[in-house]
Order: sequence, then structure tokens, then C-alpha cells
Amino acid sequence: MNKDDIQQNIISALKLESLSSQKKAEIIINATSLVEKRVINRVLESVSNEDIQKFKMEKKSISSDNLAALLKDANLDVVKIIQEEVQKVKKELIDMGDIEED
Repeated sequence: MNKDDIQQNIISALKLESLSSQKKAEIIINATSLVEKRVINRVLESVSNEDIQKFKMEKKSISSDNLAALLKDANLDVVKIIQEEVQKVKKELIDMGDIEED
């Protein structure tokens, strides 16, 4: 999972172009972190403990490299998961009034 991919997905989905640079950066940083955590949680919920142990990971500390290997072995569509989580964050930001609805 690449942070640049997540950030590009967020920028595109949230249509942040009209915001000030400071507000845009703040939303991107916070949303990226949130999406990243949610994607990791969804991946961990989708794979068996045996698979997790295979890569000697603990649920609280997963490296990007270990996660990438796990995704490859589990045949999970991480792009789809990222897109779904970005849409959830988008809805939450709209509900909080941080961004405007399309």
C-alpha cells in the first residue's frame, strides 16, 4: 500500500482543489492516516491468523512490506479497499462540514 496512491485517491475523490493549501494539506494528512489504518484493519479481518503468523506480524504493528506480501498471497483487491475507505472518509468529512458535497 503506497501513501501516494492513497493521497491521489483522496485528492481526486474529495475535490480539494478549491481549498487553501493549508486546509488541503491538513485534510490530506489526516485522511491518509485514517484510510491507511482502515485498510490495514480490513486486510487483517480478511486474512486468517495463520497467514498473519506466516509473516510474523502482530496486529498492532505491521510494516508496509509485510502488508504488501500478505495482500499478494491473500489475493485481496487493495485498490478497491482503498477506494471504498476513501469514500467513507469523504462522507464523514461532508457530514462534519469539512468539505462540500459534490
